[in-house]
Amino acid sequence: MKRAAIFILILSMFTCIWLPVLSADEQLPYLGLSEFLQEMEMDFEQYLAWMNAFTQTGEYPHYLEKNAARYDSYFEANPDTPYPRILAFVNVDADKRHYTDITQAQDLENVSILVNKTFCVPSTWVPETLANTGTGHLMHEEAAEQFALMRAAITDAGLRMHVLSMYRSYGSQSSTFYGALEERSQAVVETNFARPGHSEHQTGLAIDLLHRSHDSYLSSAGFQNTDLFAWLMENGYRYGFILRYPREYRDIHGYIFEPWHWRYVGIDIATTMYNEEIVLYEDFYGRYIASDVLHKVRYLIYEERAAIAAQAAEELQAQAEERRAAFAQESEQAAAAAYRQAMIDGIAEDYAGMLLSEPVRIEPGHYILYYTVISVAAGLLCVSMAAFAIRKRRKGYFDSGQNI
Repeated sequence: MKRAAIFILILSMFTCIWLPVLSADEQLPYLGLSEFLQEMEMDFEQYLAWMNAFTQTGEYPHYLEKNAARYDSYFEANPDTPYPRILAFVNVDADKRHYTDITQAQDLENVSILVNKTFCVPSTWVPETLANTGTGHLMHEEAAEQFALMRAAITDAGLRMHVLSMYRSYGSQSSTFYGALEERSQAVVETNFARPGHSEHQTGLAIDLLHRSHDSYLSSAGFQNTDLFAWLMENGYRYGFILRYPREYRDIHGYIFEPWHWRYVGIDIATTMYNEEIVLYEDFYGRYIASDVLHKVRYLIYEERAAIAAQAAEELQAQAEERRAAFAQESEQAAAAAYRQAMIDGIAEDYAGMLLSEPVRIEPGHYILYYTVISVAAGLLCVSMAAFAIRKRRKGYFDSGQNI
């Protein structure tokens, strides 16, 4: 019970400290998914289970009070968009114009990183773990391992695959982007190419692939109708890959539909997106990974654990009271039983003594002696009563003034 009380006190202090922090307008320190899961002592599946259980109560864990006005504005402009998705989009600033309020992406080496027209990576940054994929291209080591497995599965399915691009440096992306500007308008280029620092290729997590080696980006418009694309849509998540720029969310990601662009996000995230039918990564990120969302969820989990601990402490207290009452009752019953047993034992002992003592034997001569004593006593009693009556009559005569 002492441990439970101490645990409740610690959680209460934590709640008191973090509640004002969460309600403040100032920017909270960055909290990454890996750091969050480690602190909460959860794996990703447990985290999702908690989020889903909380959502089923009618609440949205990814609702942030500081974004309330922006949620309302986005809903007014997009009334057909499901509310949970509105919250997610606003949480990753997808309600703002592209390339405004640009923020540097955090957790650069994590496969869950979000890079788009709002979140960028430094120009000098190169992923620490780049591995050769055997295709003449480099890729993030974890992504490369899963790509090799996916490539083998594609081959086993009787399909062919050609890699156009994987990792591209900041300098390479600059050449591509500004080279395109020399031939096309900026509006067209912006929907076909990412600005330097905003390309997922710089993370080493993106891959452009087609089904024929002689195809190019310009001649790949029909790739979405191929067997390879169908296979990727059905099986890519098993290896941690998602279609990054779906057609129906061009207003969010800001690019043309790119059926060839696939992004590695990890098997856990890709599988969750597939099972929950979350098509766009910004949607998933704004629900589950955004730093402010993780801060709020951490607070909610601590609050829930404090409530559970308090309830457990109350149950322990009630159980202790019940045990004390039961013990007192048992003690009273035991004392009463012991007293009754002592009385029984005492009576039995006296009776046993009577049975074991030598009985008094009455001889015939004793009857005559007893009779004589009783007769004498009775006679003396009668004489005394007669004498008393005579004295009383005489006294009454003299008192009346008569003589004998």
